[in-house]
Order: sequence, then structure tokens, then C-alpha cells
Amino acid sequence: KDTDFKIVYANEAFMSVYPEHQQDKIIGYTTIEEYDEKEASIFLKQDRIAFDQGESIVTEDLHMPDGSRMIVETTKRRFEDEKGKPYILCICRDITEQEGLIRQLKKANDDLDDFTSIASHDLKSPLNAIRRLLEWIEEDCRDILPKESLVNLHLVVNRAERMHSLLEDLLSFAKI
Repeated sequence: KDTDFKIVYANEAFMSVYPEHQQDKIIGYTTIEEYDEKEASIFLKQDRIAFDQGESIVTEDLHMPDGSRMIVETTKRRFEDEKGKPYILCICRDITEQEGLIRQLKKANDDLDDFTSIASHDLKSPLNAIRRLLEWIEEDCRDILPKESLVNLHLVVNRAERMHSLLEDLLSFAKI
């Protein structure tokens, strides 16, 4: 693109994105001639950054001329021709599939976080109630239970404590 943001060269891949009847309106145009001023300004923002700062890299969710959507990583770099006239070179890389997979992974992680939170509450609550009941029984029956029964009761309390620790460790692992 030149400093007026008009396309001076486009490769075959770029041209093929447009329907055949629109391809003659690419070279020499900005491709946003029909946009209102605000939309055009938003569309050309990264071009301005590339001209001003030398480079712009952005991920964009684009509406394609055929009505489809594509997610691209666009790199725009300023360069000068042999006479010192500035241009920007735009390179788009289709990352639709990768972004789709990333979004699926984020959703799966969110679902796992939700599950972990629910499981944590649903498992901790009855476990805490069991631990409390066992402690009460131990306190109330310490003097009337045979020593062997107290040992067994103490083993159950310890196992409940271990289960609580295992649950905490499992939840920590799930968060990692």
C-alpha cells in the first residue's frame, strides 16, 4: 500500500479472496471506498501504525467478501522503494483453525474449572460433616468405648483427614 493506503500490488492469494467481479477494484483502491469515515478509520488504524512506527502486528477477525469469517494474524511493515518513497507490505496468515482450537481449549479449561469448583464443594461438604461427626462421637464416647473401638474410631478420623488432604491435592493439581 502507498501512503494514501491504496493497494499498489496484490499477490494471487489476496486477489482470490475477492469475487472475480470485484478483483478489478483492488489495485489502486483502498478496498474501503464504500465505508463510512468512522469504519474506514478503524480499518486503516494498523496501516497508520505501520507507517508511523515501522511495523504493526495484529490478530484480526475479518469478514471476507464472500460473507465468511476468517481469523488472521496480519503483519504490516514499512519499507521504501529505491527513490525513498514509503510503502507498507501486508502479510496475512490464516490462523482460523488454530484460534478455533485455542477457543475450544479455553472453553474446556473453563468447564474443568467449573467442574472442579462444584466437585470441591460437593465432596468437601459431606466429608467435613463426617469428620465433625466422628470427632463428636470420639469426644462423647471416649470414656465408655473399649480401647480397641477408640483405636478404630481414631483410624477412621485419620482416614477422613487423609481423604481431605487428597481432595485438596487433587483440586490443586486440577488448577495447575
